[in-house]
Amino acid sequence: MTQSQYEVFICYETTSESDLAVNLRELLRRVNIKAFVAELDIPEGEEWKPYIDDIIANCKHFVAIIGNVALFSDEVRREVNLAKRLGKVIIPCIHENTRDKLLEEATPFNQLMGIQGVFHFRDKYELSRKVVDALLKDDYYLNKGLEKLYKKHSIKTTPNYGETCIKLSTKRIMENIQTFVKAVESEEEYNAIFKKFKEVMINIKRTKGIVCQ
Repeated sequence: MTQSQYEVFICYETTSESDLAVNLRELLRRVNIKAFVAELDIPEGEEWKPYIDDIIANCKHFVAIIGNVALFSDEVRREVNLAKRLGKVIIPCIHENTRDKLLEEATPFNQLMGIQGVFHFRDKYELSRKVVDALLKDDYYLNKGLEKLYKKHSIKTTPNYGETCIKLSTKRIMENIQTFVKAVESEEEYNAIFKKFKEVMINIKRTKGIVCQ
């Protein structure tokens, strides 16, 4: 798997938070989200620092797992600073045992407290559940999860599998088009968009032999 294929970078302190990161990675995999954990995903022989930096540069989301020991980690601090400089969407996850006084004094971790969506968690299960729930609110990850669900249905169990997928895809296209159309100001622009959409649907009908309403 290349660096660009990882969608989520999990930042953690290796000696104290490894099990948290590994459990989160596995749960994300189950919902079809590819997450990077350094101790598992850096190929043998690679220089770890440039490899990690490339992953951060290409990921969509950066999950920062923060506990007392992580506040003292130079590498965790470096990764958080890089994610901030690159403008990544950061999800800060604070262990409930983290001392407030330490957090207040630890830069750049204290700067993450102003980010909307800061999570506090008790254990690896609550951490994973909260992160997964947050990511599935993003249409990109939701659609990936739906794709995995569709693939679980074989042609034998679902005779109209192909037709079902086309109709579901069409439904999502329609929803996106309708949302966009609400923002269109003139009736002339609306008619042009609707005409183009009908042409696309006709082409789908011709190529797939399926009537899309």
